[in-house]
Amino acid sequence: MDLDSVGAMGMSLGGYTSVQWCATDPRVRACLIMDAPMSADVLARELSVPTLWLTRPASDMAAEGWSPTEVRHFDGTQRAAYESATAPGWYVMVDGLFHADLTDAPYGATDLSRIGMTSKNAGSEVHEILRRLSVDFFKRTLRGERCPSSLDEPPWPKVHVESRG
Repeated sequence: MDLDSVGAMGMSLGGYTSVQWCATDPRVRACLIMDAPMSADVLARELSVPTLWLTRPASDMAAEGWSPTEVRHFDGTQRAAYESATAPGWYVMVDGLFHADLTDAPYGATDLSRIGMTSKNAGSEVHEILRRLSVDFFKRTLRGERCPSSLDEPPWPKVHVESRG
């Protein structure tokens, strides 16, 4: 193990706890957060490690049935953490997704879209988008690879990348 190249990744509640680790442990060198709200502690600390937020537009959260309060909390705290971070950051939104689309749920339970837990967009293309963005992020932040990647010019029209730092 290369303890000088520790990266953390988490989805939903796992993202909530992973970003807390990233904000408090100097051994963590990169943080990837998928569709997770940020805690008040993380917002107060201002992330000082390169971080990638993978999420979806607030309108997609609302279309999935989330309450306006939940949408404001998720969207608002993710955006605030990105904007206050002191290290390089990427804020990536993928159009047309539900929360569970960002997990492996669509692969193990293909009927989830019938009961509204996954979108009609869930599937192999979403998996490829998430895989490539994740790999490109960790290559850039942990390995120092600076070649052009999906973080610079995403090849998918439904992926929107903002970067800073």
